[in-house]
Amino acid sequence: MSGEALAPRVYRENRNGFLPAYLFRRGNCLCVAGENGEKEKGPYDWVVDFGYSRDGYRVSVPLDERIIANSLCRPNMRFLGFTFPKVRMAMRQITDLANTGSPRIPEDKEKYCRSLAKVYHALAEEVGEIVGKERALLLPPKNGGIFVAQEYQKYGFPHEDIYDFHLSRIPKDGNLLVGVGVGEENPSIANYRTFVVGDDCIATDVSAFTTMLMIREGLAKEKIPFSEVRVVIAVSAATQRGMESLTSPETKEYFGFRSITAIAAVPVYSLNDHFYLTEDDGRYTAGDMGDWTEPIPAV
Repeated sequence: MSGEALAPRVYRENRNGFLPAYLFRRGNCLCVAGENGEKEKGPYDWVVDFGYSRDGYRVSVPLDERIIANSLCRPNMRFLGFTFPKVRMAMRQITDLANTGSPRIPEDKEKYCRSLAKVYHALAEEVGEIVGKERALLLPPKNGGIFVAQEYQKYGFPHEDIYDFHLSRIPKDGNLLVGVGVGEENPSIANYRTFVVGDDCIATDVSAFTTMLMIREGLAKEKIPFSEVRVVIAVSAATQRGMESLTSPETKEYFGFRSITAIAAVPVYSLNDHFYLTEDDGRYTAGDMGDWTEPIPAV
């Protein structure tokens, strides 16, 4: 994908000027207009419009192009499930529950989260080896990132090094949008040179891409050279095409970072029309992780 194709349109709440018909300002925020009885989405601090650029990700990866083992030819992209059977087994349990269970059933939710915790612990260990002793900022986008942050803290990741923000993927008139809401109290991005994008999964690449846009903007405000920065993306399940895009030379050149490394538990080769991860037999790979990991409200 070329640098021009990578570049999304970014709309920010604090900048006046043109807005497309599907956006409007409400106070100091942006909202996505609803239609045909659909409720509006928002409010957001940013809305990032990827247009139709990720539609091709829904085309299943041909068998002869599928990554089925880690390779020295791809040092900045790897899947833990190829190496660790326990990770692969935990993801299989998640897939089974996503298709036969329900996040509304406490026993199913508990089993799902127990399996997912095993995956996140393996990812956190891998991230820890990459980061070493260097201070890193963890960016786990909510809602799925709430559980990510909880598990990374169990591994020893400091609470003060976690960035609070929310991402919403919004299909709109064929376009793929990402709404961004940033927490009120956050550590300064400019104080870090290593960043861990700890999302729950990668369907396309738009959430991780948007998160890296936030990182770059935070650095630019303090005139920090992008070339000093390394980014580690760590997720449970990830599409092959999304991983390839995020670790491509074009993406690295677009952001100007020193390195971008992506780690996932298992690869996924298909998406459905709604951009959900799917197996070859049509089953969900993980379902809606935000729903599955959201605590059941007390009654």
